[in-house]
Amino acid sequence: MLIALSSAVLSADTVETKDGSRLVGTVTKIDGGNVTLLTSYAGEITIKQSDVVSITTDSAVAVRLASGTRTDGKVSTEGGAVKIAGADGVISTSVDKVAAS
Repeated sequence: MLIALSSAVLSADTVETKDGSRLVGTVTKIDGGNVTLLTSYAGEITIKQSDVVSITTDSAVAVRLASGTRTDGKVSTEGGAVKIAGADGVISTSVDKVAAS
């Protein structure tokens, strides 16, 4: 699973995990069952996607879902659903359905 992002390092993307951790940085990719987050405090952190309950991005990112659907938009999580808000509206899915980009 991959989300390729072209957001600046100054953005404040957030990844929340099942154990309640809230990590802030820039999500650089979601691929192979891992979420990669670049932080100013710890460099690059790899998180198991199965441990992620929430992803939020400050800027639009390219996302491809497991179904093959590709869209660009800001990513947020609400009520356990991942929402990608783009030019064509909002797509709602789950974290495990985010595939590659």
